Amino acid sequence: FSFTLLPMAKKRGKPLNIPPAKKKLNELFITWLSIPETQDLVNGIIKQYAGGQNDMRVSPPRESLSPNASPIHPTIAKLKVVDEWDRLRSKVASPPSSPKFGSSTAPPPAPLSPHGSKAHPLHATSVINGDQLGVGASTIVATSSNSLHPQSSAVMPSPPSERPETAALIPPFWFPNGKETTKDELDCESRAIAAAFRVGPKAKVAKGAKPILRTFKLVGPGQGNDWMEFVAKVCGFPGWWATQIFNRIAKGATEITYKMFKEWWDKEVLIYPTKEHRFFGFLKNDLSRDYLVKKDFEPFMQDLLHVHPGLEFLKQTPEFQEKYGETVIVRIFYTVNRSGNGKLTLKEYNRSRLHDIMLLLDTEDDINNVTEFFSYEHFYVLYCKFWELDQDHDFYISKEDLLKYNNYSLTETIVDVIFRGIPRKLSSDKPGKMNYEDFTWFCLSEEDKTSDTSLEYWFRCIDLDRDGILSGYELDHYYAEQKRRMESFLTEQILYDDILCQMIDMINPKDIRYIRLSDIKACPTSGIFFNVLFNLNKFIAFEQRDPFQAHAEKQGAEKTDWDRFARIEYDRMAMEAEASEEFSEGPDGAEWGMGM
Repeated sequence: FSFTLLPMAKKRGKPLNIPPAKKKLNELFITWLSIPETQDLVNGIIKQYAGGQNDMRVSPPRESLSPNASPIHPTIAKLKVVDEWDRLRSKVASPPSSPKFGSSTAPPPAPLSPHGSKAHPLHATSVINGDQLGVGASTIVATSSNSLHPQSSAVMPSPPSERPETAALIPPFWFPNGKETTKDELDCESRAIAAAFRVGPKAKVAKGAKPILRTFKLVGPGQGNDWMEFVAKVCGFPGWWATQIFNRIAKGATEITYKMFKEWWDKEVLIYPTKEHRFFGFLKNDLSRDYLVKKDFEPFMQDLLHVHPGLEFLKQTPEFQEKYGETVIVRIFYTVNRSGNGKLTLKEYNRSRLHDIMLLLDTEDDINNVTEFFSYEHFYVLYCKFWELDQDHDFYISKEDLLKYNNYSLTETIVDVIFRGIPRKLSSDKPGKMNYEDFTWFCLSEEDKTSDTSLEYWFRCIDLDRDGILSGYELDHYYAEQKRRMESFLTEQILYDDILCQMIDMINPKDIRYIRLSDIKACPTSGIFFNVLFNLNKFIAFEQRDPFQAHAEKQGAEKTDWDRFARIEYDRMAMEAEASEEFSEGPDGAEWGMGM
C-alpha cells in the first residue's frame, strides 16, 4: 500500500485536483466524525456555546497521554495533531466540514472518551464502508498520537440519552421465531400440572401431609379420556397427540405417574424456548435431527384418523385412510417446506400456519372446514383425479395418461418437461412413471397458480437454459405448440408477437428484455401468463370469461383458487356418484338385471 498520492502537489499556486487524495481525506474525516466520542465532544461544545460559555477548551483524559501508547498504522501516526484542539475551539461556531485538498493540516483525531476510558478508540481498528457514505469502499485504519495538547483539565460531560421514555412502554409485538415462554407462564404450567395429578379437582392437602397423586391411563376415544383432555388443556399440545405423548413417556408402561411425566416434561419439553419449538421438537422421531421428514408425521396421522369425529366414517376403509394420511403430509410439505428438499426446518415451520391449524383440529368437528392440509373433500378430489387417469389402477400414470388431464388441456411439450423431472424430481420408483405424490404436486400447482410453490414449479418448466430468466426464445418455444393447437380448434390466429406484447404488459417486468421470477410473483395474474403458454382450455376460458361472474366467484368463502377448484370438482363428482347409484338401482329401488 502506498501513499504516493497523498502529499500535496501544487501547480501555479493551486493544488492539483487528484480524486484519490481527496477521497482518502474524506474517508479519514468521516472515520473521525463517526466515532461516538467525537459526536459527544461536538455536542458538548455546541451546548456550551449555546449556554454562553466562552471558555471551551477541552483536553483529553490523562490515560490517553501514556508514553506506552503505540499506533497501529505507522504511516497515519505521523500525522501531526498537536494544534487540533485549538482549531476546534476557533471554529466551534460552524459545523465541521470535509477538509479541502491542499489544506495544511490532516484530519483531526477522534477525542478520547470523556468518561476516562482506559483504551483510546483509535488504538483499535476503525472500519467504515465508504460506499454507504459516498466516499469510496476503502477500509480506514487510524491511531492516536502522544503529542496531544493538554491545556485544560475540564472534561466535557456526556449528553443525556435521547431515547424517548415512551419507548420502554411499548411491548414487543413481533416474534419471528415465536414468543418465548416467560417465567410466570412456566410457573403457571408447573402448578397446573401438579394440580392435575392430585386426586380430585380441588383436592386440599393438610399441612405436613403428602398429597395423593393419581395416574393417567390411555383409553380409546369416546370413553372419557382424561389423558387427552390433560394433554390439550394443561400441556398445550393438540389432544389428538395424546397417544404419541403417552407412548413417549410410558415407554411400554400402562399408566403414567407424576414423576414419569415431570421427568419427561423437564428433559424434553422445557428445553425449548417457545411453544412452536415444542411442537417442532416433539414431531421429530429422531431428536438428533434439526428438521422434519415425512415419516415423522405418519404416526400422528394414524392417531388423527382414529380420534377425529369428522374422519370416523373412514374406519371401514383402511386403504382410503392410508391415502388420506399421505395426501395431508404431501400437502404440508408442498406448502411449508419452501426449499423443496424434503427437510422441513424450524424456520419454515414458524413461517407457516401449521402450528395453529393442528390446534384447530381439536375444536373443529367438521374436518372439511379445515381447508388447509386436512380437508377430506380436497383429498377426495385429488384421489379421484388420479384414479381417472390411472386406467390400469397400478397407482402409476404415464406421460400419455397425464396428457388426458382436464380433457387434453396441456401441451406435449410441458408434459415432457414434467416427466423429465425439471420442475421437481419425481419420487416414483419407476422410470417414466408418476406416482400419487408426484401427481399431487402437479395438480396443486396446476389448479392454483397463485402460490409461491406453484409459480416456482412452472417457472422452472419454462426456464429451458436454467439461467433464472425467461427470454423471448423460451416463450416462443412453448407458444409454438399452443399456436398450432389453436389453429386446429379456432378460426382466429393469435400471432406470437401480439401475444408477447400482451404478456409483457401483463407481467410488467423491471427489464423488458426478460422476465424474472420476482416479476412473476409480483403479478396478481401470473397464472394467466402460464396458461397462455401451455394450457389451451384455461386460456380460451379466460378469453371468453364473463368478468362479472369471475368477480362473483372470488367473493365466496373459498380463499384460494385451489379451494374454489376443489369445491366445484367435489360437487360435480358427488352429483355423478348419486346419478350412478340411481341408475344402478333402477325403478322402485330394484337393481337392474334382477328379477322384479
